[in-house]
Amino acid sequence: MIRIVTLFLFLFIISPAVVSAADRNFVTLVIPVRGREYWRQSKDISQLEFIKTAVESSRHPSTWLIQYDALTDNQIVSSLNSISSAIELGLFLEVTRNLALDSFVNYPWETEKWERADKIFLSGYSPQDRFKLIDTAFNRFKNKFGFYPASVGSWYIDSRSLAYIHDQYHVQAVLGVSDQYLTDGYQLWGQYVGEPYYPSLNSSLEPASDPRNKIDIVKVQWASREPLLSYGAGVKFSNFSVQVNDYARYHNLDQKYLDRLIRIYTTDLTIPLAQITLGVEVGELEEKFLPQFKDQLQAVSRLGLQAVTMSKFASEYQKIYPDTSPSMTITSAIDNRAITWYQSPLYRSAVLTENGQSRLVDLRYYHSSRFYDNDWTQADSRQNLYRVVPAVIDQIGLGNYQPADFPISPPPPIHDYLPVKISSIDKLKQALYKLVPDIRTSKLNGRWIIGLTVSPEKLCLMKCTTFRYPTLEAFLGLRRFLRPDMKIYAAWQDTLPNPLPGELVIKNSLYGIENLATELSMPKLFENSLYQISR
Repeated sequence: MIRIVTLFLFLFIISPAVVSAADRNFVTLVIPVRGREYWRQSKDISQLEFIKTAVESSRHPSTWLIQYDALTDNQIVSSLNSISSAIELGLFLEVTRNLALDSFVNYPWETEKWERADKIFLSGYSPQDRFKLIDTAFNRFKNKFGFYPASVGSWYIDSRSLAYIHDQYHVQAVLGVSDQYLTDGYQLWGQYVGEPYYPSLNSSLEPASDPRNKIDIVKVQWASREPLLSYGAGVKFSNFSVQVNDYARYHNLDQKYLDRLIRIYTTDLTIPLAQITLGVEVGELEEKFLPQFKDQLQAVSRLGLQAVTMSKFASEYQKIYPDTSPSMTITSAIDNRAITWYQSPLYRSAVLTENGQSRLVDLRYYHSSRFYDNDWTQADSRQNLYRVVPAVIDQIGLGNYQPADFPISPPPPIHDYLPVKISSIDKLKQALYKLVPDIRTSKLNGRWIIGLTVSPEKLCLMKCTTFRYPTLEAFLGLRRFLRPDMKIYAAWQDTLPNPLPGELVIKNSLYGIENLATELSMPKLFENSLYQISR
């Protein structure tokens, strides 16, 4: 144990942020509002009204993140405009078919699963298409409310999109889902545990190591997990969170659990400023669980915490931590078990103690991987979401751990990311793609039509014909054969210190937690966001 403690002291000394006693503890109330088509419970506006009334009665400031489809629902917009308490309106940046159509972006509408990662997240589209989607959503928001939002959210927003949102619209805060190894077809593993941080330009899961690679947006986390009880793979672990639909509906836990979890992420920490996100998705909860949301609102006052909007918290965070995110220790102990998470802009680790025996179960160095996050270059067409900070030790993912006296080397140097490698054939395709006109053809009503595409809905030859988007996307086109097919796993593999003996397997199962569980249960020596190497 002495060697582990020595390592952590060393890492804290070299971490760029200074640690001091906690004196400010914030709660951010966030209410995501999707279009009613996506409400799991009643489609009636009454649930929105119940939540709105509860928030108004509490007099706590709150942030309401509105999905694009909800912006087109006049009843929802009217209800939100009538909220009398301190409120911030923001965007919930999920991609829907309506948003894609209005942005002239091709959307895989043939499949039923709207929550598939390649459909719902911006990372499922090319960077150019992401910018179109973002611009359309922001402009619709401004048309409705007269201003651009300062806060946005989604369970995952890639670093390329975050950089664009910050540069173009000066967004201050973003909401993302907390760590989960295996939940809902989404694997996000390796970020800060529960607490806010500045995302890195290279990967939104990694905290920025210095101001040069920082996106100046504060990322707050949805569904912060109980640090000990949530340590495991699967829903039964990740549902030990601060969300009512997790702890009350799934685990039948009460106010005592909630208060303890809130304190873990606020008053129990020894940092100048701490924060936790509370809230509920409109349309997610059955009516019988809605009173539990009221209890969350009461907990803010009961525990002496300060409620602020997302953008207000971001402003406070930037004042206290102007350069990088702070180092911190988060601990949870129950009976004869305890876990302590140590995290800084350079690394994350965890020591698990059971029956008096301690072992190192998590160790991953930020920015030491040379894997180039393909979010910056192309669409991620995989149905599930895979985002992993590669680990040296990961009892959950790799099945490895080390005893308390395991000697650990200091963090490796921060590498420059590998440049994008493109084959000669793909370079030729890219050059020809720019030169070849966008000529398309298709057979309609027994006759062939051919012409030059001049807009997403217009085809011209002797005369111009208009087709409702996305009809022209189904036409055959010369350019389609010139799109580079870059095999990213061949070009952007992690540079491993030694070749590993196992088989390299690309992560690419069909959507769903069952398929994802089967895929990730493979014994492995290594994994990142793209592949795993079998044991």
